[in-house]
Amino acid sequence: MVSNMRWLILIGLLADVASAAEQTGEKVTPFTGSFATSIITLVIFGLLLIVLGKYAWKPMMEAIMTRESQIRNDLQKAQDEKKHADELLEEYQQLLEAAQAEVEQMMKEASIKAEKIRQEMLEAAQKQAKETIAQAKEAIEQAQTEAVRELYAKSADIAVELTAKILQREVNSEDHRVLIQNGLTELAEN
Repeated sequence: MVSNMRWLILIGLLADVASAAEQTGEKVTPFTGSFATSIITLVIFGLLLIVLGKYAWKPMMEAIMTRESQIRNDLQKAQDEKKHADELLEEYQQLLEAAQAEVEQMMKEASIKAEKIRQEMLEAAQKQAKETIAQAKEAIEQAQTEAVRELYAKSADIAVELTAKILQREVNSEDHRVLIQNGLTELAEN
């Protein structure tokens, strides 16, 4: 309330000085008029500075300092958060690179396992083919041996018949067995 009163007094005095100067045709300045008016103007200006210093400038300066401090704190906080974000980004990039390396390693291992399985399957197929070929050869040899036995048996029968016709006698079973045995022995030797 007191400061409002001072303002009103100051405005009133300035208006009074201005109106007096207009009536005389002089240029209006704070020092226009008498020496007393100039002193009053200086006193009012001094009081104005004191009042403004106490009630306006001090709170304004405190507000400005508070705002400046808050801005500095906010800037520092933003820099800290940016630094933290950069650290997190670097950490995530390292984790991503590690994950990519792990995926590549897993792919290599899977490829090696697949190649090993393919090789094992190929070897198993080759082994089975060899066994099948060996079984077929054995079956062929058995069939061949059986065919040779039958051929010798037939040949022996024919030889016995021919011999019997030539000798005009009948060959008994013991002669027949001896002839077959001799034929098989000769065949085995050849």
